[in-house]
Amino acid sequence: MLMNKSKRILIISAVAVFLLVISVIIVSGKDIFPDKKHTIGLILTSTKDDNGWNSMHYEGVFSACKQLDAKLIVKENIPEGTGDCEKAIEELIDDGAEMIILSSY
Repeated sequence: MLMNKSKRILIISAVAVFLLVISVIIVSGKDIFPDKKHTIGLILTSTKDDNGWNSMHYEGVFSACKQLDAKLIVKENIPEGTGDCEKAIEELIDDGAEMIILSSY
């Protein structure tokens, strides 16, 4: 019980810090994505709606992409240590991803 509460607090804190950094960049007026719509890739070990670690990552990255008007491509159910991650990264690059975020425990 205590471990689950600690994990939730850690996840929420990480997402909050991520969103805070993105917000500071936006408020400061710096155009980190000038001239064109950029593409961001996100690789998840489970689904984006698992109500846990992966969904928290997805929600944070989705929100940031929405605020920055960036396209988000999500690869779900990519297990660790199987070589599938490398394949997913290559697919995201082929799809035009300029930044790839990996979510893992």
